[in-house]
Parts: sequence; structure tokens; C-alpha cells
Amino acid sequence: MGLYFSVWRNFLNFSGRAKRSEYWVFEITNIVLLFVFLMIIGGLSSNYDESQPDPAMPFSIIYFLFVLGIMLPKLAVGVRRLHDTGKSGFWLMLGIIPYLGGIVLFFIMLGGSDPHDNKYGPAHEVDPDVFD
Repeated sequence: MGLYFSVWRNFLNFSGRAKRSEYWVFEITNIVLLFVFLMIIGGLSSNYDESQPDPAMPFSIIYFLFVLGIMLPKLAVGVRRLHDTGKSGFWLMLGIIPYLGGIVLFFIMLGGSDPHDNKYGPAHEVDPDVFD
């Protein structure tokens, strides 16, 4: 979880580099949390009777606020991850292209880091406890 919170310490930092592990821990944790929210909302909505208030509404509001809250950190860690691969943050614009853009970004983010210093910052130290 330490890698998840490292993104929050740099949530407005669009410069520098983010290791593959930092990016993917943040992404996978958010996907799991969003999936849990959707399961709760779906479960509560399945028993919804129109004569009573929607029991899923509080969770829907929390879900919406969570999605809003992770937007900037998600963009920042995405830009830093692209910097780590030696690419500009504008490569995130590939996500606009339906299907193909997301697939290309997925493989770029999955790829390895630039082992040398680049214009976005110095190379990461090799940590024997983290496989990156």
C-alpha cells in the first residue's frame, strides 16, 4: 500500500518519473475499489422499490466523488509513468482514440523503464525487493 500512497503525495506533480510498480499498484487498487463500489451499488439497486428512496444513492454519491478525486492523481502518475519510459505526457492523448489508443497505452505502461537518465529525470535506483 505504500506505493499507492506515494502517488497521493505527488498527486499534482506532473514532472519526474514514476516506476512501473508505482503506476500499476495505483491503477489496480483503484480498479478494485471501483469494482467494489459498483458491486455494492448493483446489489442495493437490485432490490430497489420505486415507492421508497433508492438505497444505493449514498454509495453512488461516494462513487462519483471517488472518481472525481482520483482524476488528477491518475493523470499525474500516467504522465510520470510515460516520462519514465522516455515519452512525453502528451502520449496520454492516445486514450482518446477508441480501442486502439487504450491498447497502445496499456502496452506502453506495461513496458520497462528507461534505464538511463532522460530529460524527465534521473534513472531509478535498483531496489532488490521490487521487481521493476
